[in-house]
Amino acid sequence: MYFGDTGADVSGELLKGKLAESTAAVTTEPAHPAETHPALPLSAYAGTYTNTTYGTAIISEQNGNLTVTIGPAQQQLLLVQGNGNTFLVAGTQGQTPATFDVDNNNNVKSMTLTLGRATPVFARA
Repeated sequence: MYFGDTGADVSGELLKGKLAESTAAVTTEPAHPAETHPALPLSAYAGTYTNTTYGTAIISEQNGNLTVTIGPAQQQLLLVQGNGNTFLVAGTQGQTPATFDVDNNNNVKSMTLTLGRATPVFARA
């Protein structure tokens, strides 16, 4: 309406594009990098992590993989090895990084998990 409306539904076209991207993200699992290895044994990452806003995230080692259980519904997501202390969350968000902060003594201190636009830090309990 402002500045001489051309009649084009620009916001509608942008929404269609975003919906198409979202659909592609839901059906696409993260690509596993060719040469990857964790910086630490998987058991070193396992444990309970907390965030004052997002609550508790539980990292578990199962069948040679890590999983994260999070949210009120206790949704369990697979963590695919990325590089070093970074893993990718497989599932509805496509490639979502979960990065573990490790101190000089190889103790895992926290995990940063990308949740949409938010990147909350979960402290190890």
